[in-house]
Amino acid sequence: MCREKAGRYAACFDLAEDLQAYLDNRVVQAHRTGALAEARAWIRRNRSTALTAAAALLALAGAAVGVVVAQWRHNDTLSRQVYSYDLSRAVSALNARNTDSLLSLLEGCPVKYRGWEWRRLRHLATFAHQVFSGHQPGTRIRSVAAHPDGTRFASGGEDNTVRIWDLRDGRCLGALWEHTVAIRSLAYGRAGTVLAAGAFDGTVQIFTTQISEGGSGAILMRLEEVSPVVCVRFDPDQERLVTADLNGAVKVWGASTGELLRTLLTDQSRVYDVAISPDGKWMAAATVREAVRVWEFESGRLVHELHLEAFSLCFQRAPEVKLLWAGVNARLVCLDLQSGALVESINLNKGSVSSISSSTDGAKLVVTDAAARLIDLQRRDSRPLVLVHELGLAYGPGAITSDGETMISATQDGLLCAWKVSGLGQRVIVEPEPLAKWGVATQPAGRLIAAACWDGTAPPLGPGDRPDGEEAHRPPGRDPFAAVRPPRRPARHRLLRFH
Repeated sequence: MCREKAGRYAACFDLAEDLQAYLDNRVVQAHRTGALAEARAWIRRNRSTALTAAAALLALAGAAVGVVVAQWRHNDTLSRQVYSYDLSRAVSALNARNTDSLLSLLEGCPVKYRGWEWRRLRHLATFAHQVFSGHQPGTRIRSVAAHPDGTRFASGGEDNTVRIWDLRDGRCLGALWEHTVAIRSLAYGRAGTVLAAGAFDGTVQIFTTQISEGGSGAILMRLEEVSPVVCVRFDPDQERLVTADLNGAVKVWGASTGELLRTLLTDQSRVYDVAISPDGKWMAAATVREAVRVWEFESGRLVHELHLEAFSLCFQRAPEVKLLWAGVNARLVCLDLQSGALVESINLNKGSVSSISSSTDGAKLVVTDAAARLIDLQRRDSRPLVLVHELGLAYGPGAITSDGETMISATQDGLLCAWKVSGLGQRVIVEPEPLAKWGVATQPAGRLIAAACWDGTAPPLGPGDRPDGEEAHRPPGRDPFAAVRPPRRPARHRLLRFH
């Protein structure tokens, strides 16, 4: 009985109603009320029906979950199949050297499916290159020249043709010259409107770069040399053409008139390469008698004679100094022509350097030997080498566009390769020298690399802060095989610091 009058039954009829509800397993008003209480009471009254309904609901819920899981698995299977298909298309794009399609396919792959295979293809895409095929297969390409606008380049080789290529879509725009002997050297002039080509029969021809409907260019001028031409170069003013032949004669011609202006004799020694400084002040020639000769371009006065066995030359555009890069066997050396000092020497160790070319701003060099390399000259904090590609055979000539965005190189089997410089990244090549390394270890913090090798010639460097890839310390060591054989050269341990 409730203490408050409001909580008591108002009449005996209400009490009787609650008693009957209790007997019928219905909700008693004196106890709990509401939908939940009504449901519990209904379940107590209809246990079998409630159990059947609960089982049916559970079955429906299980079926719904099963359908959802099956659909998710089906979608996941389809997504993985699409991912696998995209990877196969990416491999095809990689084999076809279609870098744009390769990168687009890789970026479209879902992140959750990206595994080691995606990372491997992404790494290969970084060094992927576009291949231009049109020269006769198996014939060597002797010369490559990039158009000043950076959209085209020219190539000539032992199939006796000069071809123009479009860097944007890889098409061969046409053949300017189909000669009877190999083409040795090419050079663009007059802002890319003309192209000079030198051949092994001593012929030099200047063409317009406008391709006609027949796929050839108009011949503007023809020059005759006595011996095979090995090099042609335009001066920065585009008004004079320099040629060099196997007899050692370096000649300067009027590019518009074809008049012979000057002849520089190099004591009858064969000329390997000729380079003209960006300001047109100096001209250098590498000869077979282990000498690099430098003249004043305007007067023809000999100002330097450097005793270097150089095969390729290239001037670097620098604001205050005159820097000349030379390929000396397997080394790349930089010389300051004003002071005569050796500025830098880089060991490449992939055979003789076959070509050196510089971008217009002087920030990048392309060097070819048995590998194609990009050198970023603005990265003075570390060895600025990027090993772009390496073949079993030596690379031929190389070039870089004036904007420094695309590098081009030729192979000995008649293929031309082009790389986007922005996609190459940067790698430090640590100690590129032919020394046997017996062991390599890294510091736990990842700041040092230690390498044990058989080099006893370089003096040890003291510890301290060093640029990336430079030696931090070289303590003396012991031959690890001294116990089993007499020591011949002591082992040295090198510490190299990198970031």
